[in-house]
Amino acid sequence: CVAPLSDPGMVRIICGHHNWIAVAYAQFVVCYRVKESTGWQQVFTSPRLDWVIDRVALNAKVMGGSLGDNDKMVAVASATDIILWAICPDGNGNEIGVFSLNVPVEALFFVGNQLIATSHTGKVGVWNAVTKHWQ
Repeated sequence: CVAPLSDPGMVRIICGHHNWIAVAYAQFVVCYRVKESTGWQQVFTSPRLDWVIDRVALNAKVMGGSLGDNDKMVAVASATDIILWAICPDGNGNEIGVFSLNVPVEALFFVGNQLIATSHTGKVGVWNAVTKHWQ
């Protein structure tokens, strides 16, 4: 998902996956899930970041791997930097890491449990959920 230019206090990006949405403001992201019995519930709020969020990726169906079957993942990017969190069933977010693609991130998305970051320069970064490393 890509952010339009807007007021820093306004919602910049809304990105959904299965019964989850990630709502990005200028410097933090909030994740919600919907349950038929109770409606929308706030599950995770990131810490306030030092930079403005330009891209968001959400994966609400992480299966297997080193994160376990119940974890969800959300990532945000600005310029060349990416932060990735695992969201645990209790709603706590564990920062997996802060990464630099070393070129501007033009797209950020998940394919299965792999986070993909691409740039118009042709560079592609893949975060592997099993090895917990960028390739």
